[in-house]
Amino acid sequence: GSELSQAFCRISAVNGSTYVLRRGVEEILLEDGAVSGILTTAGDRLNTRHVFASSMFEPGRLGEEEIVWRFVGVLQRSILDGHPRTLVIVPNGIGSCTSTVRVWQFDSSLGVCGDGYFVLYAECVHGSGTQEDIRNALARVLGESYSEEISRGIIFKQRMWTRKENGSRPINLEWVYDVPVEIDFTG
Repeated sequence: GSELSQAFCRISAVNGSTYVLRRGVEEILLEDGAVSGILTTAGDRLNTRHVFASSMFEPGRLGEEEIVWRFVGVLQRSILDGHPRTLVIVPNGIGSCTSTVRVWQFDSSLGVCGDGYFVLYAECVHGSGTQEDIRNALARVLGESYSEEISRGIIFKQRMWTRKENGSRPINLEWVYDVPVEIDFTG
């Protein structure tokens, strides 16, 4: 499993890169608006021209927590005859929906399911929705007996954090964002 990352490290080292393992970033050192080095948690200073670092080292990187309700299921018919790939938006206030819900349909031409099947994906917009909003949107799109049409499906909530923009950053510093996510399957 680690061969690809090891190969990348080796070719990068041949071209002058330095990898530091088992050390955290204590401070990113700046000179004239650009990164000049890194101070590690062990007290070592590394001079550098470019930095690629996990966003977990970025101060104040996470914004507000958000719960997003989602659904993934398999259907044996298209939600809109003659249209194998479809997006339907159910606005808040329609029926019993208190949140806007996006519903996507994908067919087998995208490699996500077998021939004659469709994948249905739905999510509440902006994390303000509930499990009931997902159910109400599916009922609006598929009809009241929607649960009988879904071969396999699951409604789940996902806890996410928005990423804060921290204003200007040095041009030779690139954060690799890995916003934490937690999933709770509720069936």
